[in-house]
Amino acid sequence: MVTIFIDKKNKLTISVGNKSIVKNIPSKDQKKFVTEMFSDDTLLAVNEDGEEIHDIAKYLNQKHSSNVIPGTDPDFTYLAYVYKEKPKQKGGKVYTRVFHRLNHNNDGGRKQLESDVKWFRDKGFLKEASETDVNPTQNVEMSESGIGNL
Repeated sequence: MVTIFIDKKNKLTISVGNKSIVKNIPSKDQKKFVTEMFSDDTLLAVNEDGEEIHDIAKYLNQKHSSNVIPGTDPDFTYLAYVYKEKPKQKGGKVYTRVFHRLNHNNDGGRKQLESDVKWFRDKGFLKEASETDVNPTQNVEMSESGIGNL
């Protein structure tokens, strides 16, 4: 946790874990001083234990990235139903939607998901697009280098 405190004598104290930085702020230019201090790259990030994080990208990849990497076979424990939603008006855009219920990836979960989707279709709550509703694709002429298309 980061704690920032400015007292009446213009003393700025920043505490990160068990470390503290104390700076005296010039009274005529407080806003500029604080802005420069927080835009400085040396202001560090910390994890939940108060330990410094020097490379935020590396930390996030190691601690919080998903295990689905191309070429791997992850363990899929849930099922979801993804469908193209019928446009509100004829000729309108077709959006891909995810049905709002997830089920376990087993025979019981699959049957329950199929039953739920059928019920929502029969009651008119789930309106799927037909082949004629699909958005038209747009053909774009590309120049030789491709940079002119940006």
